[in-house]
Amino acid sequence: GVTFKYGTAGFRTDASTLDGVVFRVGILAALRAQCLGQNVGVCITASHNASKDNGVKIVDGSGEMLEGSWESHATRLANAPNAASIREVLQDTCKEMGCSLSPDKAHLRVLIARDTRPSGPGLAIAAIDGCKSVGQEYFDYGVQTTPLCHFCVRESNLRPDVALLDLVPQYEAQMITSFLRVLTGTEQQQDVNTNA
Repeated sequence: GVTFKYGTAGFRTDASTLDGVVFRVGILAALRAQCLGQNVGVCITASHNASKDNGVKIVDGSGEMLEGSWESHATRLANAPNAASIREVLQDTCKEMGCSLSPDKAHLRVLIARDTRPSGPGLAIAAIDGCKSVGQEYFDYGVQTTPLCHFCVRESNLRPDVALLDLVPQYEAQMITSFLRVLTGTEQQQDVNTNA
């Protein structure tokens, strides 16, 4: 069989082998959210890999990559051969990281985004199912860029009063403003109306 290894880009391989891995990533993302007390993200993307491939990675609450100490837990979980092994890996992770899956923290969300690869919709469902299996709330952004997912995770934690869907036009406005500053060579803050 295939052996999976979580690296800086998460898991990337032939998409036909990823359903179970992405389901487990949904569970691990729920645990990570609850350990941090913050929303986290799941990005389903393989960037410039062949279209038959896909990948999945967890975005930490700060909008950064998954903390390195969690990569080994992701790798163990992805390679667990059965349900008993999955439970064991989750119990070991909870013990080592000093946290647990708790219904009290299920209000935190796993924010899910995917690219346009044909395997994306099915893999997004696998991530959602992983969240649901442990009672974790989630928000599915659908097709979005990886940087937008990172932005939405960070901003959802910095500004929890902002509706999750409202973060998308804010990201777009910030990107347009930054592009215009580079294009014009100005460092001034320019307001961009995304409703125009």
